[in-house]
Amino acid sequence: MLALGANNILNTGYYNHHSRLRQYGVQSMGINIFFTVKVPLLIK
Repeated sequence: MLALGANNILNTGYYNHHSRLRQYGVQSMGINIFFTVKVPLLIK
């Protein structure tokens, strides 16, 4: 199975509400592009 995806492709700044650095004004990362390959392992 192959998967291709992207998060925050417009590279806008945002604050993750779980981030401990949010109170210091540090924004989360910008563009995140990922490619995933899943190989099934059949063990008999």
